[in-house]
Amino acid sequence: SLGGLSAGFLHELGTPLNTIRLKVEKLLIQDPESKQVKTIDKALAQCESIVSNLNIAQHEVAENKLEIIDLVPLLNSSKDNFLNGHSDFSIELTLPNELKAKVSPVRLSLILKVLFDNAVEANATSIFIKANDTDDNPTILIHDNGSGFDMFILNEFGSPYISTKGRGRGLGLFSSLLSIESMGGNLSISNISEGGEIKISLLKS
Repeated sequence: SLGGLSAGFLHELGTPLNTIRLKVEKLLIQDPESKQVKTIDKALAQCESIVSNLNIAQHEVAENKLEIIDLVPLLNSSKDNFLNGHSDFSIELTLPNELKAKVSPVRLSLILKVLFDNAVEANATSIFIKANDTDDNPTILIHDNGSGFDMFILNEFGSPYISTKGRGRGLGLFSSLLSIESMGGNLSISNISEGGEIKISLLKS
């Protein structure tokens, strides 16, 4: 539960950190010798370092909190919870009757919320999720009808603080990648004909 709370906290913390960073960089351009701005810049860098270290710590802790669950109820509940606050949005699920995987339920639920939020920020109105077994590995495919991933994001995927949204520090997607990898799985991103696609591969046992 603590890991789940901190993951959500770190994702939300990205917005104010990014706002401060943009302002500080602008002030440094205007007055690069300002001692006050340099002090703020140093303190902000410390905050960003703490956030980065917390993400690494989450990655290590999550390895010890895995259990084998059926992904179908989790995907359905994640959909329902998200749509409760987004009445003008749609999520379409194509799921088998049962799909077992070894995951942290709390962390996977948070990852799905981050990915849904990102779709909304990409001006998507619909998300399509398909889950099945691929080469004996449970796989979740998520694609939306938004603007897709910027080429910069695709090229730099896997690095923290990578964002083109003008807010956030690029930690949501980075934390999701670390979390999935800590479960022994993999997360990849790509663009399709309309929108972006995320592929999550997990372990069955």
